[in-house]
Amino acid sequence: MRGRTFQKVCERIPDALVVAHPQGQLVWFNDAFCQLLGVDHDVLRWKPFLDFVHPDRERTKDAYLSLFARKLPMRAFPIRLIPPE
Repeated sequence: MRGRTFQKVCERIPDALVVAHPQGQLVWFNDAFCQLLGVDHDVLRWKPFLDFVHPDRERTKDAYLSLFARKLPMRAFPIRLIPPE
């Protein structure tokens, strides 16, 4: 699958997909992610991804930060999110 085709599939998939900058800012996400949080794309762009992780998921945040610190690849994290204030 070529880049544009892959991007179109990711944009239309019903699951929330997110790409974060290595420092954690959101650089790409699909409409399903916006709908999950109930906000517009413009509200989320370049916001720190960890700002949306529910406070009861501190271990998820710690795992993300540990992978980042060791420069290991990050895949999927099962998480609970909260909408931005």
